[in-house]
Amino acid sequence: MTHVHKRRCDCYDLHKELVSYVEAWSWQNSIVKERKALSEKNEDFADSLILLQHQPVYTLGSGSSEEYLKFDVEKAPLDVYRTERGGEVTYHGPGQSIMRDAADPGPKPGPNPGGPSWMHLGP
Repeated sequence: MTHVHKRRCDCYDLHKELVSYVEAWSWQNSIVKERKALSEKNEDFADSLILLQHQPVYTLGSGSSEEYLKFDVEKAPLDVYRTERGGEVTYHGPGQSIMRDAADPGPKPGPNPGGPSWMHLGP
């Protein structure tokens, strides 16, 4: 019989709140940093899942260019942040549920191995 190790997950349901992009990104990165430190010591840790909405912002992925914006970045109607994720320009705002994960920080396939990942849910 094979023993299967079950993972735990800490879930933070803030989907009814507006959380600033900077605050959420900082929180997610601090969770990942903590999990990596525990992993390096071979200590157990839970994955994390944060469900929230952002105040209106635009993000530019690592491969994007400011020329994709439909406005001058110096006169932006909303805050604009460059991120470590792939992709181009993404709008985040009220009514758009965001699910951020801080899962096993080991190597992952794709353009951002070992960094926090995320997924957008809803319109």
